[in-house]
Amino acid sequence: MSQDFIPPNDDLFADFAVAFVAWVNSTGPTRGLSPAQIAALNATSTAWVYSFIGFNNAKAAFRSATQDKDTKRTDFEKLIREAAGVIQKNPLMTDADRAAAHVTIPKGTHTPSTTPDTTPTLAKVDTSTRTILRLFVANSPTPDTLAKPANARCVEIREQIGGTEPVDPETMAFLAMESRMPYRADYQVTDIGKTVFLAFRWIGKNNQPGPWSGIFHATIPG
Repeated sequence: MSQDFIPPNDDLFADFAVAFVAWVNSTGPTRGLSPAQIAALNATSTAWVYSFIGFNNAKAAFRSATQDKDTKRTDFEKLIREAAGVIQKNPLMTDADRAAAHVTIPKGTHTPSTTPDTTPTLAKVDTSTRTILRLFVANSPTPDTLAKPANARCVEIREQIGGTEPVDPETMAFLAMESRMPYRADYQVTDIGKTVFLAFRWIGKNNQPGPWSGIFHATIPG
């Protein structure tokens, strides 16, 4: 079956549509197109261009808002942990207080979980499905198995779509907390062919984060 001449990707479609409508306006009347057809093409072209601009603006605003939310959550979580650490050490604290405050209630023979000290690694990326990445994350000392470290509850995943490769994972958008592999990441058709930068860290049994991995990257399949 022959390939459709209209590009499926919106960015490519925008370039195609501009060129097509320009040709129709200059040459279409001599090639059998009626004034009504040409007018309809121009009106619909204008409407779609405004819609596409609005879509791109909304997408940029969403990513900016996500980054702002994640940054403020990081600051908020830090203060929560500091406050929880203070009240947990207070001898007046009871288990009823801890339950009401939704903090950890220690067991009589409880051995605190240690913070994960290893980093995750991206062992494999499945790109066999259009617009979907399946991420297989392993522990860096044991990359041939998908087992988490014994003291890890899940892996935190951050991402950045396109742009310059980030240096600090804290500046990247939050993607997921995942305890089972592979993790499925779905993207828009307009993102096909773009590079996704990814970073990972283990989250301990008591929600304490381990060190960040390096920056990995994958291409969104089409």
